[in-house]
Amino acid sequence: MKKINYYIGSNNKTHRLELEKALEILAEFYEGMSVSELIGYWKGNQEKTALISIVCETVNFTEIKAVCKKLNTALEQDAIMVEVLDSNTLFISDR
Repeated sequence: MKKINYYIGSNNKTHRLELEKALEILAEFYEGMSVSELIGYWKGNQEKTALISIVCETVNFTEIKAVCKKLNTALEQDAIMVEVLDSNTLFISDR
């Protein structure tokens, strides 16, 4: 399994974290995700940041670039930081 972490900072013009808009975009590409709000720093300035984590079987880097392009445009971002990690995640259901 792989884990993709998107770090999305506040809008560069409004300085507000537009989490709902970010989640709408990510939901176009992914069925499930976990969301955390935290404090990040960009160019030496503190800002509200969202960490969106997605676990999947394989990683499509073309898709990640497309997601980031949409996020950058919609949220007035200079860049979106993305981590791709190996993950020992299991999805367990007794249904």
